[in-house]
Amino acid sequence: MSEGATSPALEPEVAPLPDNDDLHREIFLRLPPLPSSLPRASLVCKRWRRLLSDPAFLRRFRAHHRAPPLLGFFADEDGDIEFVPTLRRPDLIPGVRFSLPRRGDDYLSFLGCRHGLALLVDRARSEAVVWNPVTGSQCRVPFPPEFNKRYVYYKGAVLSFSGDGHVHGDCRLIPFKLVLVHQTDLPDTLASACLYESESGKWGNISSIAIPWSRLHQPAVLVGNRLYWILLGTSDILEFDLDGQSLAMIQKPEDPRVTNNSGIQTLRVEGGCHGKLLN
Repeated sequence: MSEGATSPALEPEVAPLPDNDDLHREIFLRLPPLPSSLPRASLVCKRWRRLLSDPAFLRRFRAHHRAPPLLGFFADEDGDIEFVPTLRRPDLIPGVRFSLPRRGDDYLSFLGCRHGLALLVDRARSEAVVWNPVTGSQCRVPFPPEFNKRYVYYKGAVLSFSGDGHVHGDCRLIPFKLVLVHQTDLPDTLASACLYESESGKWGNISSIAIPWSRLHQPAVLVGNRLYWILLGTSDILEFDLDGQSLAMIQKPEDPRVTNNSGIQTLRVEGGCHGKLLN
C-alpha cells in the first residue's frame, strides 16, 4: 500500500444467531394460531419439525393462545348437515374435510359443538353420536331405555370431562360428558334429562320437569357446571345442573316489556355468572 493511502474500513462481523432450541421455541410460540402456521414452519427443516411436533411445545402453544380460531360452523337443514368454513386460504378447511359419520340409512340431527367435539343424534338407531370432526373418530351411545319413545324431541350437549377444551386424539379415549334432553309432545309436555359419563360408560339418574308447551332452542349455554336452554315461545329457561343431575325452570323476567314473543338470549357474564339479554 502506498504511503498516504487510507486503509479500507473494516465491516463489523455479523454475530450468528444462537444455536438454541429454547430461542426457537419462544419464536414459534408467537406464531398465529392458524391451521397453516405450524405445518408450514415445520417444512423448513428437520430440526424445526422436531421442535414443532413436540407434545410439550404443542401444549404450551395451546395454552399461550388460549382460544383457538373459528374454523367454521355446521349448518343443519332438515338433516342435510354441511360444514361451512370461515377462514381464507391457506387456512381454509374444505367442507368435505369434516364429513359426517353416517351409516347407510341413519337419520342424523346436529345438536351442537363444544371442546372440539360434536354431538348428533341418530333417530333411526336411538343413539347419541359424539364425534371428533378433526380425527373422524366417533362414539355411539345408546339412549337410556326410558328415552326410546315415539313423538319426542331431543336436545343435548357434550363437553370434555375436564371442561378445559383441550381435546385431542381418538374421542373414544377422551373422557367426556353427554347430556341428553328428551321432550314429549302434547298434551303433557315433559322435559327429561340424563347425564352420561364416558369414564363409567353409564347413564345417571333421569330428572324430569313439566314445562310449558314449547321447543328448546339450540345450542345450550354452559355456565360453570350448568347448562341452559331457552324455551322458544315462552322466553323461560330450562336449567340442568351437571353436579346434582337435576332440572329446573327459570321464569322469564317480570317486566311488561317481556312477552312470549320477546327475543331473549342467555349469556355468560363476568365471574362465570348467568344472565339474560332482551332483544
